[in-house]
Amino acid sequence: ARVFKSNKRELKEALRIFKSTPYDKFLQGIRRLLSSLQKECVLANMLEIAMQDGSYQTEEQELVEKFVTELQVSRTAYEKLLNTLLVKNNLSVF
Repeated sequence: ARVFKSNKRELKEALRIFKSTPYDKFLQGIRRLLSSLQKECVLANMLEIAMQDGSYQTEEQELVEKFVTELQVSRTAYEKLLNTLLVKNNLSVF
């Protein structure tokens, strides 16, 4: 919802696609539509959402891993984003 801000029509369409399209099929469909930078942006947001509750569950890791693999995001880019967000979200250091 944050990504769409006040564009309710696009949010509604995105939710419709989300609810009606299996994840694997969705990933195959967007693979060629997104630039490398867009893929990394989506990945960063996925990781941020997955860590929102203070943990990074196995199911969340599997969804992210499918995204990385299917969209051919470089392992280096993925690890850089993951490590950055792990540090950012580690509030236990305070």
